[in-house]
Amino acid sequence: MAQSADIIIDRLKKLLNLSSDKALCEVLDIKPNTLSTWKRRKTLDFNKVIALCNKHELNLNYVFFGEESDTFSLPEQKVPTAKLMGKFEDHAIHTMKLVNTNRNLILFKAKKDSLPLVKKGALVVGQKVQKNKIRQETPYIISFNNKACTIDEFYPCEENINCFRLKYKTIKDFDTIIPDTDISAIWQLVDTVQ
Repeated sequence: MAQSADIIIDRLKKLLNLSSDKALCEVLDIKPNTLSTWKRRKTLDFNKVIALCNKHELNLNYVFFGEESDTFSLPEQKVPTAKLMGKFEDHAIHTMKLVNTNRNLILFKAKKDSLPLVKKGALVVGQKVQKNKIRQETPYIISFNNKACTIDEFYPCEENINCFRLKYKTIKDFDTIIPDTDISAIWQLVDTVQ
């Protein structure tokens, strides 16, 4: 379900017991005109919001989705692992399309360590990207056409510019990866909350 920046800002103020936008700007360490721009454009800096939630131990489910549960996770069968599994869309805690933008986010809880960045139990946020926008040394959440999923980085194959290999080799099924034929969906890792 899409959420507007105004709603998320109001929830942050409520959870932090702040009475004004100015007070929230001080906590977020941003200028007041930045917050005004977020409201006008109906978007916000998710890295700053997630870092704030992490620092103050705020429930991300409530901040982003309005769910007032006291837990971050869903029942065990709904949580994806960072190894072979079904599609992330089937197991994600939430997916959402941001208002007035083509950005799609995915949020899930990792059951296993993956990469140096993602530890077991971490909440992971990814932003959907186009397959032709893949970059090296960038962590991605990757859903393959064979239903395997992982978190890994890419490096190029020497023999073909449209070919990649996984840096950490978290999926053994693929020696080389051609995004257009092997990947069903991909999200750039935005942040993790331990």
